Amino acid sequence: MNYIFSTIYPNSKKYFDEFINSINTQTYKNFKIFLVLNGTNLSKKQKKKINNDYEIFRINCKWQKSRIEGLKQLLKKKSNFIIFADSDDILDKDRI
Repeated sequence: MNYIFSTIYPNSKKYFDEFINSINTQTYKNFKIFLVLNGTNLSKKQKKKINNDYEIFRINCKWQKSRIEGLKQLLKKKSNFIIFADSDDILDKDRI
């Protein structure tokens, strides 16, 4: 069975690169990432780090509401696991 591990990421450009790198280097590879981007556009460099394992949901509201709206979207997808990561989180390589 393929599990969907989903990350809801309230927007922060300051830590975005480190956050994405920490996801891309996870030892477990059978997951899909759901990013909630709150009121921002990604740079070309940032877009290159995102592959087909990512799904992006865009919203423009306060960060708490963006988390709730992202969670509503994930519940529609029947995700088996959800990992919440705040804007300054860096995930250990075996977090998932």
